[in-house]
Amino acid sequence: MAEITYNHIEGIKGAEAVAMCIYLALKGVSKEEIRKRMIDEYYPIIETLDFDDLVKNYEFPEICQKSVPLAIYCFNIKRY
Repeated sequence: MAEITYNHIEGIKGAEAVAMCIYLALKGVSKEEIRKRMIDEYYPIIETLDFDDLVKNYEFPEICQKSVPLAIYCFNIKRY
């Protein structure tokens, strides 16, 4: 279904990843399991991200393959 809105493979992948996160959350899957699935199936880079580094050096990446992994990573941060 994402192909209707996005015409690039990375845009489709990002839309699918976000939809999968929402689906899993609605099914009661834990944040940790959602994180693991995103790392295993979509964005391994999530595992290497560092909160303090993002706070210090963040610049908005307008491309899907950079913005979606950051959003998924932030969803799983346990800092308040």
